Amino acid sequence: MTAPQEILVFIEREPMLGVELLDLIETYRLVCYGEEALPGQLAADWGKVSHFRRDSAQATRAGRASEALADAVFGDTPPGDRLPIRLLFAETNAQMDRFVTTAGLPTALPPYALQARLGDKRQLPRLCRRLDLPCAPSLLFDTRPADLAAAYTRCVRVLGSPFVVQGPDGRAGRDTVLIRSAPALQRAAGLLGRGFRAARYLPHNIPLSVHLCILDEETLIRGPYLQLSGLPELARHPFRFAGNDTNPSLLSEPTIAEVRRACAVIADVMKAEGYRGVAGVDLLWDRDSGTPVVQEINARAVALSRLLTGMQKDQGLVPDLLRHIEAFTDPVYTPRHGRLRPGELDLSARAYSQAYVYNTASAAVTVSGRLEPGIHSWRDGTLKKTSSSLFVQDMGEDDVLVTEAAPAGSWRNPDGILARIILKRSLLADDAYRLEPDAAALVGHIRRRLVGEA
Repeated sequence: MTAPQEILVFIEREPMLGVELLDLIETYRLVCYGEEALPGQLAADWGKVSHFRRDSAQATRAGRASEALADAVFGDTPPGDRLPIRLLFAETNAQMDRFVTTAGLPTALPPYALQARLGDKRQLPRLCRRLDLPCAPSLLFDTRPADLAAAYTRCVRVLGSPFVVQGPDGRAGRDTVLIRSAPALQRAAGLLGRGFRAARYLPHNIPLSVHLCILDEETLIRGPYLQLSGLPELARHPFRFAGNDTNPSLLSEPTIAEVRRACAVIADVMKAEGYRGVAGVDLLWDRDSGTPVVQEINARAVALSRLLTGMQKDQGLVPDLLRHIEAFTDPVYTPRHGRLRPGELDLSARAYSQAYVYNTASAAVTVSGRLEPGIHSWRDGTLKKTSSSLFVQDMGEDDVLVTEAAPAGSWRNPDGILARIILKRSLLADDAYRLEPDAAALVGHIRRRLVGEA
């Protein structure tokens, strides 16, 4: 093993995208700044996980960003024995960019300005027109209109009613709203921030996700996979991202080929503009026209990255997320990494899925029950924990991996996440975009166990 030159520090609110790297990279730390329970469990198991406390965050605002983060990563290790840090964020925003600038730390990410420009939802229709790619008819508002009533009238005239508005950042569907009236647009304006995109509503669509890894020597395209959205058992909000599923029964080979061609064209543009690393492209497969239309580009690691990394490790493959990291630094790997090989996923014998279980009530709820993260058996309508592992590779065929669960005593707003789960099977019925009965029963059990509601 070569001597490590720097530590890769993955920063995210809750342990999610960075968890599957714990047994692959020696020179690695996972730092979380949300609730402390799960990071504490992982720290006990791995010693590579720490929590960025509120007092540390306050220190960053006082100008001690680099020192506060180093304290969270290295603990009591003397400053002279600490290695340099390189940062990787699950999701970069302007606040994170200011943090990096203040701390003076390098990252394993494309420049934030490039991420923000490529991921701006208002720019997508312009890009699709330039590339001759299908996109829902849209009106673009680069700044918030002073007269929202007039903007509503214009949208109805051009797009029809109802129509969909989306803020520039996407935010996993939190700033995507179906507009049926001028007052509804007024109410939505607070979610949209600086300007928005208004698009024709496609009522009969199935959302799709594609994962990209753009490298100097090649571009890796994974998918399309079904995206879970608009399923009432999972989320009340119709546009809220609620997971992914590799069930192939709904997609024809021509549709898959058309989606991959569109994503290859988009990846070429991103690469030409200097983007390197993982990214996501979301599409809507319009069942009325049979056309997959490009919905958004996410110039960052995406939720699908978590599932994909677990799938690839489960099949003994080098994860795309590691290829992303290698584009920016040379990590020191563990022996486990040496047993992985390059290659393509084989989904002919098994599907994989991940789902987010949201608070579907119209009011905030207090979590009264307990569901520990880890691997659970699912038998006779009950989850029983069998392992504290959060790795897909350690699951049995019929297990449920609870990657996150709201701790007892906490509370969740409407559409707040109660739990995240991964399965080595599909959650969807074959040839239908709906949860199959056992999956619906599992989701209902999780919700009742945490908040006592069906």
